[in-house]
Amino acid sequence: MQETGEYSDPIRIRAHHLLCIQGFQGYGYNSEFERHMKGIVTLLKLESSHKLQVIAMVDEICSSCPHKVGISCNRDGDSVHGVEKLDAIVIRRACLDENGIYSWKNARELVNNNLTYHYVVDLCSKCIWNDKCLFFIKKTRR
Repeated sequence: MQETGEYSDPIRIRAHHLLCIQGFQGYGYNSEFERHMKGIVTLLKLESSHKLQVIAMVDEICSSCPHKVGISCNRDGDSVHGVEKLDAIVIRRACLDENGIYSWKNARELVNNNLTYHYVVDLCSKCIWNDKCLFFIKKTRR
């Protein structure tokens, strides 16, 4: 596999991962997940016009996650509905359309322009990566 991997166009990305992509620092659940996530992040940094389909379900990033069971996330006993609720909140607050197609640049701008400090604290405060996440740090530390 190349450094950036070979991903579909558009890449199916769950809404809350639009935040995670921006804050990714190379940490993950295991080396396979880290490598896969790094490939997606690298591709999007190189190609801001690459198309994404914003969804509220298991996506391309989840495909290498050890917590993925079928179409569900079982991290910390979370039900798929808890993660889908997080995605729905991001979709609503960032003014995105579920299943909408966006360039990475446009999706990133919508997220960054519409998710204020309070929204980010609400969305990300329980995330295990928030102390390392550049997105969270940038939005919450002044």
